Amino acid sequence: MKKGKNIITNNLILKFVSLVVALLLWILIVNAIDPTTTRSFRNVEVEVLNENVILGSNHVYTILDGDKVDFTVKGKRSEIEGLTADDFSATADLSKLSTINTTEIDVSLNADHTAHVEIDSRSAVMRISLEEKVSEKFRVTVDTEGELDQGYVLGDVSCNPSMVEVSGPASVIEKIDHVGALVTLNGEKEGFDLKESLYLYDASGGVMDSNSVTLSKKQSEVSIQILPVVEVPIHVNVSGTPAEGYVNTGVDYTLKSVGVAGDEKDIRKIKKIEIPISVEGASEDVVKEVELSEYLPDGCKLKNEGDSVLVITCDIQKKGQRAFTFSNSDITVNNLSSDDSITFTNSEERHKLVILGRESKLQKITMSDLKPSMDVTGLSEGTYRLLIQFELPAGVRLKKNVTAEVMIYSSSLDGNGAASTEAPS
Repeated sequence: MKKGKNIITNNLILKFVSLVVALLLWILIVNAIDPTTTRSFRNVEVEVLNENVILGSNHVYTILDGDKVDFTVKGKRSEIEGLTADDFSATADLSKLSTINTTEIDVSLNADHTAHVEIDSRSAVMRISLEEKVSEKFRVTVDTEGELDQGYVLGDVSCNPSMVEVSGPASVIEKIDHVGALVTLNGEKEGFDLKESLYLYDASGGVMDSNSVTLSKKQSEVSIQILPVVEVPIHVNVSGTPAEGYVNTGVDYTLKSVGVAGDEKDIRKIKKIEIPISVEGASEDVVKEVELSEYLPDGCKLKNEGDSVLVITCDIQKKGQRAFTFSNSDITVNNLSSDDSITFTNSEERHKLVILGRESKLQKITMSDLKPSMDVTGLSEGTYRLLIQFELPAGVRLKKNVTAEVMIYSSSLDGNGAASTEAPS
C-alpha cells in the first residue's frame, strides 16, 4: 500500500506541468482548426416595434435615418460561416423614443440559432420625424396612354370607387393634387373593364411616393367605353332678307365636316348636321358661333373637342357694290428696270377695294379676276405712293382709288460680282 501511494504522489509537480502543457496544446490546436473571425453585414432591414405608441396619439412618423443597419459579428469560424442576414433580427422600439425622436437599434441572433457570437452595431439609432395625422378625400381620375384602333375614340370612362380617402402626414397630404389610375390602350375596338392600382399625383403630374400614407382603397375598378367614329358633313341654312339696299353675297364657315362618335346604331343615322342662321334685316356681316355638340343626338359626341365651336360668317354687302381685301403679295409690279429693286414700305399692309356695278355682275367677280398691279415705268430711286390698277369688267368701276407706298432702289454688285437686292436703310 505504501508503495502504491508513492506512485501517485511521486513527481506531482511534473505531472501538473504536463497537464497544463497538454491543455495549452489542446487550446492551440482548437484555435488553429476553428479560429475566431468576424463578418460584416450591410443594409439589413430594421423592424419597427410598438409604433402604436405614436399612431395612437393621432400622429404619424417618417423614418429619416436608420431604416437599415450595418453590423459586425465576431465568433468561431465554424459558427459564423453559415450565417446570413436572415439569421439576425434588427429592431427599433418606438416606445423608447428619446426627446430628440431617436431610438437605439437592437441587433440579435434569432432564437433558433445556438451560436455564440458578439454583435457590434456601433450604437446605431433610428431617427424619425413626427407629424399630425390628417385625412382628406380625393376624386379618382382615370388617365390613358397608348392608342385605340383607328376610327375609334374613348367614350365614358368611369371607376369604382370614384373617391378615396388618403391618410398620412400633413406635409405629404397637402402636396397631393389628385389620385389616379393609369390605363394602357393597345388598339382596342370594344369597351372593357379592369382593375388598376391607384397612384398619388402632385400638381406637376409626377407620381408621389405613397409609403408614408394609407389609402382607403388601393385599386379601382375601371370601365372603359369605346365608340366608333363617322365623318359627318355640315350644312348651313341661311334664311331671312338683309336690310333694304343690302344683299347676302355668300356664307362661309370654319368646318365643312366633323368626326362624330357614338353607338353604331346612332351615328349611322346622322347624314348631316344642319345649322340655321338668319340674316333678316342685316346691314353688315352676320357672324355666329355655334356649339356643335348642341346639334348632335343624345349619346353622341365630337371626336375632337377642338372642333366644338363652328364660326359662321354671312357676307352682307350694300347693293350695287362689292368689297374685297388683298395684301401686297397680290400686287404685280410692271416695268421695273433690271438695275432696280422695289419694296413696300409697309410689308404687312392690307388694302380694301370697293367696286360698284350691277348686282348680277358683281356677284360673279372674284379677287383673282381683278389682277391688282402697279406701273413703275421711268421711276428712279426714291419713295413713291403709287396707284394700284385693276382689270375691271365692263360696267364695273372703283368706288375710290387704292394706293400703296413703295421704295425703289438701285441694285448693287457685291464683292463676287453678284447683284444685291437688299433695301437701303
